[in-house]
Amino acid sequence: LAADDDEDIAHWYQELGMSSRNGSVELLALNAKVKFGHASILSKETFERYKVLNSKDSLSRSENGCLCRLERLVQVLRGTSFLLGAPNYGTTLWAQMAEDLLEKHGQRFSGPFEGRVRT
Repeated sequence: LAADDDEDIAHWYQELGMSSRNGSVELLALNAKVKFGHASILSKETFERYKVLNSKDSLSRSENGCLCRLERLVQVLRGTSFLLGAPNYGTTLWAQMAEDLLEKHGQRFSGPFEGRVRT
C-alpha cells in the first residue's frame, strides 16, 4: 500500500483471499486501500468511485475467514487510534514495521508468499 502501485496491491490482496468477479485491478486496489491504507483516502470521492466500480464488478472473499478477521482487527485498531486522537498512527507505523521486518527476515521468509516477497 505504501508504494501506491495498484497492480501490486491487487495482486497481494488476491493472495490474502479477496477476488474480483471480473478481475478489476482498480476495484481490488481501492478496496484494499480503504480497508488497510492511510485514513486520508476516506472521502466522498473515494466512496463514489467505489460505488461505480462495484456496480460493474463484485468482490468476494475466500472461505478460510482469515481475511475477515484481519479486516475486523484493522477496523478495531483504527477506531481505537481515532478515539485516542491518532487516526493515522496505525497505518503509518505498520508500513515502517513491515519494511523493517522484511529487511531483517525477508531472505528467510517462508509460507504462502515464499519467493514472492521483495527485499
